[in-house]
Amino acid sequence: METQAETAKPDVDTLWTKALQWKWATPLLHVNLLETGQMPRALHEALQHFADHNENELVYDPALLNASSNAYTRYRSQVFSQATDPALIEVRDRMDALCDRYVAECYGTDLPPHVKRIQMWFVLQHANDAAEAIHAHYHEGSDIAFVYYLNVPSDGSGQLVFIDPRGPVGRGAFVLPRHTLTTQIRPAEGDLLIFPRYLMHYTTTNTDPQTRRVIAGSVRYEKA
Repeated sequence: METQAETAKPDVDTLWTKALQWKWATPLLHVNLLETGQMPRALHEALQHFADHNENELVYDPALLNASSNAYTRYRSQVFSQATDPALIEVRDRMDALCDRYVAECYGTDLPPHVKRIQMWFVLQHANDAAEAIHAHYHEGSDIAFVYYLNVPSDGSGQLVFIDPRGPVGRGAFVLPRHTLTTQIRPAEGDLLIFPRYLMHYTTTNTDPQTRRVIAGSVRYEKA
């Protein structure tokens, strides 16, 4: 004779819910450091002042893209790696800590013994210069990438655009809801974005008279 426990059937709704999984979610952090107090206003303004008064040293140089001392970027990462200015040193340390927090929350704190390598650089986009808009790329030489906004164009240009890493295959069909291939973000002054290295992204042209100034960078965690 079968008991009640033996004849009871599993709850289909519960099993269905557990079986439904989203495999390709991408962790994207978007927070305003000025509003949350994680970036002192005095430090933010000191970085703006540095960018304003050292512009000639910070403009992009395509030749740097192939320089072994400046890997994976056409900007001068030595500005931060060899910094003596207190503001540059402090923001480098703050970004370092924020990236560690992102990694801990997204991937766990039990990383194996490792050596961390952080690269940072200023990116300046002048008005109506399409050559200075960042082309679509990802940061294959690192684990995560980030960008911090010192100022933004008032006309909404110079936006950051992310491309769905799944490509068109994961964007729905003709009846199911369709997802756009890109996500376009209009950042605010003080915004920080951190994202995985494989997330393809680019910027639109700055059409505002004001120069767009950001600090960008990437972090690589290498096994010791």
